[in-house]
Amino acid sequence: MRSFGEVPPEVSRVVLGAGPLAAGLGFYEVAIAVFLPLEGVSITGVGAILTTFGLAAVVCSIPFSILSDRYGRKMLMFIGVLLSMPVTIVPGLTSDFFILEMSALVGGAAEAMYISTWNAY
Repeated sequence: MRSFGEVPPEVSRVVLGAGPLAAGLGFYEVAIAVFLPLEGVSITGVGAILTTFGLAAVVCSIPFSILSDRYGRKMLMFIGVLLSMPVTIVPGLTSDFFILEMSALVGGAAEAMYISTWNAY
């Protein structure tokens, strides 16, 4: 029997697994906002990239929530984490707006995969 306040092992693993993802997404947002203007991307372009990331996350969160309820949360969460990894690296590799915009679109969808399942836990 668990005592009050004890965290189940499954929940502990989910919380510990969120750490690297949160650190990577934190780096992504700092890299976008601070370093891309230094590489020649306009402030408007940076705003468009961040807006695309946010809108993709919001638009994809409801379908991914439904999919996670229907097919299970673990696989969708794992796919979201895997897709987030290359997305966090892209701003360090290129300043091409089209590639950054596609990366933001994929990153927003990946965040929706993770967050929609995370909230269910």
